[in-house]
Amino acid sequence: MGKATGFLEFKRSKPQSRPIDERLRDWREVYLLDPVQGVREQGARCMDCGIPFCHQGCPLGNLIPDWNDLASRDQWREAIDRLHATNNFPEWTGRLCPAPCEGSCVLGINDDPVAIKRIELSIIERAFLEGWIVPRPPARRTGKAVAVLHGGDEHAHRDGEDRGQEERKTKRNAPLYAKLRQRTIHHGLLTTQSFNQRMRELQILLECESTPPNGLGRSDQTNKV
Repeated sequence: MGKATGFLEFKRSKPQSRPIDERLRDWREVYLLDPVQGVREQGARCMDCGIPFCHQGCPLGNLIPDWNDLASRDQWREAIDRLHATNNFPEWTGRLCPAPCEGSCVLGINDDPVAIKRIELSIIERAFLEGWIVPRPPARRTGKAVAVLHGGDEHAHRDGEDRGQEERKTKRNAPLYAKLRQRTIHHGLLTTQSFNQRMRELQILLECESTPPNGLGRSDQTNKV
């Protein structure tokens, strides 16, 4: 912990942004990096929590209090080492992560939480500036490849789905469709029209021609899908 009373002495500061007229002419970042003194003060706001809930809030389990403390004491090399211990791409998460760690910050109970995301970004940017980030190729390669399945837009995937796959879905959903139909229409919970609409909302294929169970006690027109 950089300073025991840091959370009492320093308030959370907002990042400085580039002028709007300047931002309209390019696609560069909106926010400017914090000055070193600002990062030190924000890191000093991190309290000596008995249980640092930011660990649980972070999906990666980042050692947040550790590198907050190191950044507040200008130990940048040690800070990037602690950050890289659990996070391979802080240059991404420092910009894109929604920062659930800040929502779990104990200081946020009665004050603004620690600016964890901005401290993280400042650490990795300082590491790039100092030349500490270098390629680390593996000693040997496995020769294996990685494929990303179902990548891309969901609607485009559905539009390009072949008919054979739709038929397989129809067969798989037929028992579920028949059971839901029996329990809703037969017991008078929904009309046929309302039931069909609900099925569309649940994305259950209505093309399946399942045979209605016997003894429903309804007319053919009611049972017809």
